[in-house]
Amino acid sequence: MSGLLHLANDGAAHLQMGHWSVLFDLASPIRISLDESWVEISGPADAISSSTSSR
Repeated sequence: MSGLLHLANDGAAHLQMGHWSVLFDLASPIRISLDESWVEISGPADAISSSTSSR
């Protein structure tokens, strides 16, 4: 996956991919200099969880 990385002041992060956002549960902080950078992430399928919400 690739998209625009957004960092929040509270240490949260999400990856914006078009109309979709991927929220991150971070074990360690990401450098603030990476805020609004284009990034690519990958990981094993069994280590990724997903949830959906209805509005």
